Order: sequence, then C-alpha cells, then structure tokens
Amino acid sequence: CLPLPSHEAHVTFLKALPINTPPEVFGLHENANITKNIQEVNLLMDSLLLTQSQSSGGEEGGERMEDVVHRTAGEILAKLY
Repeated sequence: CLPLPSHEAHVTFLKALPINTPPEVFGLHENANITKNIQEVNLLMDSLLLTQSQSSGGEEGGERMEDVVHRTAGEILAKLY
C-alpha cells in the first residue's frame, strides 16, 4: 500500500497550478485567450460608457460622473502595466 501524501504536499501542488486555464486545455487555439480578453475589455468599456452617459454633468459636493469614469479607467490601466 502506497503512503498518502501529506496535507502540505496537496497544498503545494494546488498552489503550483495556474490561476487561469490555458485555452489549449479545451482544444482551443492560443489566440482564443486574446479574443476573450478583448471581449472582456470591450464589455468593461461599454459599461463605463453607459455609466458616463447617465450622468447629469455634476453633483453638488461630489465628483462628476465623467471624472469618476476617467479615474476608474486610469486605475484599471495602472493595474495592467
């Protein structure tokens, strides 16, 4: 009978697995990942634009929605680079 791996061995193995599964695992071309990322960015930017178009220009004592969208887009870009 083979000895069972320790809890630490399981944790180490799981931490070594990639966070995102590569598209090749599902039989897809590696460019499928690029297409998925482009679609996610387009959805995010469309959502930001919808938020911006619903703003009334400014609120008393608060940030304008346009400023919020601009700041959020800047924070997203900073995380990407």
